[in-house]
Amino acid sequence: VILLKGGKSSLSGDIVINNNGRPQDHHDVIEKALKRSGALLLDSIYDLSYAIQAFSLRKAFFDGALYSIVNSKGLDTLVADTMGAYGIVPAVIPPEAAEVISTKFKVLFPFANPINVGVDASPKIISQILDFSLKQENCSGVLLAFVSNPLISPVEIAKAIAPIIKQASKPVITAWLGSHEIEPAIKYLLTNGILALEGIKNACLSVSLTEKFFNFRKSQSALSVPPQSLSDRNFAGARKIIQQAKKEDRNILYDEEAKRLLASIGFETTASFYAGSLGETIEASKALGFPVALKIRSDGILSKSDIGGVILGIRNEKELRNAYKALQTKAGENHIPEEDFAVTIQRTLSDAYARELKVGMRNTKQFGPVVYIGVGGLYGDLGFKEEFNFAPISKSDALQLLEAPSISKLLSAYKGFPEVNKELLCTALLRLSQAAVSIPALKSIEIDPLLVGPDSAIVLDAHAAIWDKPLRPSAKAEHLVFPTVLSKPAKKISGDFGELLLRQAQPADIEGFTNYITNLSESSMRLRFHGLSTTPEEIAARALTNDPDRSYTIILTEPSKTRPAVVGEATFSLLPNGKSAEFGISIADNYQRKGLSKFLMAALEEEALSRGLTELVGYVLKDNGGMSKMMQKRGYSQTEDETDPHINLFSLELPEEAAD
Repeated sequence: VILLKGGKSSLSGDIVINNNGRPQDHHDVIEKALKRSGALLLDSIYDLSYAIQAFSLRKAFFDGALYSIVNSKGLDTLVADTMGAYGIVPAVIPPEAAEVISTKFKVLFPFANPINVGVDASPKIISQILDFSLKQENCSGVLLAFVSNPLISPVEIAKAIAPIIKQASKPVITAWLGSHEIEPAIKYLLTNGILALEGIKNACLSVSLTEKFFNFRKSQSALSVPPQSLSDRNFAGARKIIQQAKKEDRNILYDEEAKRLLASIGFETTASFYAGSLGETIEASKALGFPVALKIRSDGILSKSDIGGVILGIRNEKELRNAYKALQTKAGENHIPEEDFAVTIQRTLSDAYARELKVGMRNTKQFGPVVYIGVGGLYGDLGFKEEFNFAPISKSDALQLLEAPSISKLLSAYKGFPEVNKELLCTALLRLSQAAVSIPALKSIEIDPLLVGPDSAIVLDAHAAIWDKPLRPSAKAEHLVFPTVLSKPAKKISGDFGELLLRQAQPADIEGFTNYITNLSESSMRLRFHGLSTTPEEIAARALTNDPDRSYTIILTEPSKTRPAVVGEATFSLLPNGKSAEFGISIADNYQRKGLSKFLMAALEEEALSRGLTELVGYVLKDNGGMSKMMQKRGYSQTEDETDPHINLFSLELPEEAAD
């Protein structure tokens, strides 16, 4: 999916609201969600055109590095610079290849990439160097860049390289620089189905886009693996605090409530007191010990610092009295009734080696909650970029946030400062993620600052907002990423195959699932996936990280306590109507013809019934006789697929009364 999306700037905000009838999430949130799903986002209609042409090649650049060939001095440096700007890795020319390029093709600088064949190189030599480059093991594809010159016709070059490109299994992109002389060459190549573009930038953009897409498909690195079902025991205290605020018809927690909520889920916090008068404020400050911080306590103000409602570093009683009066004035300016004026007092902490960070969670309009981290405290409002990801996050997701360029330097050791405790930071982000998923009524909570050093992570200040959502999560929670919730317990089955465990697949199974797919025979892969070009890693990632409200995967494993081997799998995924689901099933080659498929199908049917689905459908190759017989025995109706004469469609209508 390639997308050209507007609405990035503040100038287009009103237009977006007018077109859609409501505000959208911030562009960064939408972009993150789309990238996470594997879509490519472009900035201009021209980029979209080049991307469509690049993907028409249907060939991947990800297995190796890029070779490039040019026909002019200066052009080689321009190509190298543009490749670098787009993050394209040039191949290192092996010594033995450089020897051939030098002796056979008379290239003066054979180790360079781009390979400069020279302005007087004949079309025949250019085509031979192209063919030689494509045959190198470390070559993922070739970028050819030519500038027109009066010595050699661009069309002759195009005619010489066209047969090589058409026969190649690796992708080749051609870029042309010049005026009207290059137009016939571009037209000739395009007519022959070969990608020919004007300009180096356009060619490098095309390479970069295809690299990103195929790398994503290969590794699924943009998909985080959600944590397994979340423990509910740590959130009882937090829910009580929110419930009390709701009873008082408040949508903002008091500062001390926000800190108590955080303490209930495992955060270390500083002590704070509520005071309704100057006398109570003085007593609380003496009990805490100076220096202290003073903040306005109000139902309707989430960020006290924005209205000047926070005073830090109060060192004695005289400064405390002055600070209290100053906050009274601020309260009046912000229409807080005098009888409602109160303050929160807390001890001011300092750590010479600690950094002040801002961490928190907030709900987006369309994609559920996100967890974020950024610079906090005194420097938090200076425009530093926040890093975020959709909840629930895994530990690897948390580490990725900490390794982002905008935050990693601040956390690292420098100029005598030791590195902060990243393990504590990861734990903080994971706890916020769990709170976001486990308590839908929590609209947002922000810790600013979180004082993080080599040995501690302490909440100095926090504020939270709640909204009209339930205190407990439901199966239909509006999340982009869902936690894995086990719907049924594991079940032991036995037969002439021995004893196996039938259970719902979990993210922790991804390695075993990948190994299982890798070890399937070519025939079993074809019968299961119908020859679609995909990798075992991609199949495993899709089976184990899809939203559980739209898909369901079960596996059969051998009864091992350490690393149980997967010997069978079955999945169904909801179709667009929301009431039907398409299923697929496979069995390890050494376990086939033992009756295992019926156990997997029975489990899929049971789950489909419990979800209220009305139909299960499956596409089965006609030469898959075993699967066809089992489907018929289980009462599935058989029809021929209208779009493919090699496939039969099997469908089972599920009882409506069971669905109700």
